[in-house]
Amino acid sequence: MNTVYTVVPSILPRVEFTKTGKTAYRQMMAAVRKSRLIAYQLTLELSEYIALHLNAGYSMIETFDVRYDNNIFITVFCAGGVFYIDDVTMVGMIIGVRPVLVWMKKKEGYDYLIVHVLAGWAFQTIPSEETV
Repeated sequence: MNTVYTVVPSILPRVEFTKTGKTAYRQMMAAVRKSRLIAYQLTLELSEYIALHLNAGYSMIETFDVRYDNNIFITVFCAGGVFYIDDVTMVGMIIGVRPVLVWMKKKEGYDYLIVHVLAGWAFQTIPSEETV
């Protein structure tokens, strides 16, 4: 049985960048060049992740690492009820960005069609020796 969790947007925890976190994020995005990942999307998804874990009863008071997308790792800490992104690192060498396509069922009149829909973008990386 699959459990579906819903997050109410009004109770999401605040997630912000520290000065070093913003610098690390900008350097990583400059290395990618064609990135579709934006800071707002990152903070929103991270706040949803934290809210789900807090609702499940996990204590997220200290510093913790989150594996975000492919080989992107984010270091987060909590201070005064606000979660701060302190570091953003990428493991492996980036060789490009590829589309992520999913199959969806779409209703056309009385019939249903199966269509490919663009769900987002993912980094194509070559794993480093540390992750192999």
